[in-house]
Amino acid sequence: LDLRRAGRLPEMREYATRTEEVCRKFSAAAPGLPEPWYRMGRIHRALMRDAEAEAMQEEALRRDPKYAPALYERIVITGKKLRMPGAPDREALLARIAADAVAIGGAGVLGAAERRVASAYSAWASRDVERARRTFAEAIAYDPLLEDGFEGLALLEVDQRDSRRPSSV
Repeated sequence: LDLRRAGRLPEMREYATRTEEVCRKFSAAAPGLPEPWYRMGRIHRALMRDAEAEAMQEEALRRDPKYAPALYERIVITGKKLRMPGAPDREALLARIAADAVAIGGAGVLGAAERRVASAYSAWASRDVERARRTFAEAIAYDPLLEDGFEGLALLEVDQRDSRRPSSV
């Protein structure tokens, strides 16, 4: 992410390619472990390739359905889908976020900011908008470099604005 923030995209793509090669070798050597798939998915999300990122997280979760880092990534990717034109059923997306957040629970493997982001999405999924807002803000305060907090809060605010707008008939 540091390379992306610095605008060094060619270097980022090169780093991603090398990292993915290492992860694929690791996954071949230890096919039952979710981590290499999670890492490859994380790289794809950093490259803003969310469909590929989601597929990699699904592979990680096939190996361990309770693997908190992959559940977190899936929450963030699913949260983005709430704002996509032609997105799948909104209620299904919210239910998936809520289920993944429950599965994460208080997993110690996630950082404090990531746990707050997952909790904020869970609050949003349960329609507790004020708690979601507050928890996204806590995540941002805890780790201002974690873009997921800013993005989640922005998605929530746009969603709330759009839900108050009268629909055209």
